[in-house]
Amino acid sequence: MNGDIYRLVAITDSRGTGGAHQIGNVTVGQNLFLHPNCDVALLRCDGRPEQPFVALDYGETPVGKTLGVAGYPLAQLAAGPAGDLRYDGLIFRVAQGVLAATYLTDLNSDDGSVLQNIPVIEVNFLFVPGNSGGPVFDAETGRVLAFVHGYTTVKIRERVEQVTMIDPLPQGVSGTYIENLNALYSLAIRLETARPHLEALGVRL
Repeated sequence: MNGDIYRLVAITDSRGTGGAHQIGNVTVGQNLFLHPNCDVALLRCDGRPEQPFVALDYGETPVGKTLGVAGYPLAQLAAGPAGDLRYDGLIFRVAQGVLAATYLTDLNSDDGSVLQNIPVIEVNFLFVPGNSGGPVFDAETGRVLAFVHGYTTVKIRERVEQVTMIDPLPQGVSGTYIENLNALYSLAIRLETARPHLEALGVRL
């Protein structure tokens, strides 16, 4: 992480072209702030007056509210001959759905630890791989309420079934199989978990 280079990419037209604001000489504790207890990493860069920013919302959101998610999932970035970054593989994608539930839960993090008692929102549409960390926002106001964590499965049923449609079975094939029925939910971590860390960097509503 120390010494890494980050690029904040902005797409300017429908062809996927754009530019990037490069942040070099990254140092943890100076311009990169890690908060694994709430699955957040914050990157601070120089101000850009021409760059629009989203509005934040730390408040409660009623169940049934229409939410959106936006980002560049499935991105395929490539380096040019001079080491410059090519953006032709970026496609901006959005989706929307209904806030199904809000609750506190434990979440597994990428480093194998468990995040305890995290406030999450659950939505009824699937997050696409690559959306992780992206904003989840109120579809009416555009205010960001949460950031994508991923999805979870809940086992509804598991039972042993007997094969009856094929008789006889091929040699070496068992006559039984396990039938699984699972529910799949997309989860996002409420922005309120990052609020003290954002405000420590001077971010205000």
